[in-house]
Amino acid sequence: MKRTLLALALLALSASASASLTCNNDDFGQHATWFVGQDAGVLDVVSTDGAVWCVATGSELAYIQQHFTGLRGYSARGSPGIVWSSDDASFILDNL
Repeated sequence: MKRTLLALALLALSASASASLTCNNDDFGQHATWFVGQDAGVLDVVSTDGAVWCVATGSELAYIQQHFTGLRGYSARGSPGIVWSSDDASFILDNL
């Protein structure tokens, strides 16, 4: 499961040249991207039920790290982003 999430996260990172927070729910095929300064309501389309995960880079990663402590994220060697899944991703979606 972690390998699948990591592969999807790397794909999401490569699809966007700019920094972002991208959240997905694989069970429902939902996807949304948020940028610092943007209304977090854009993420409301992603359900926190099921296989949810988020990945962040750049300013959005710094924002998450500054405002939310204790999240368990992981990254691939050489990857500029952090991936959160399950409860941690749901927490980000519910509290951003």
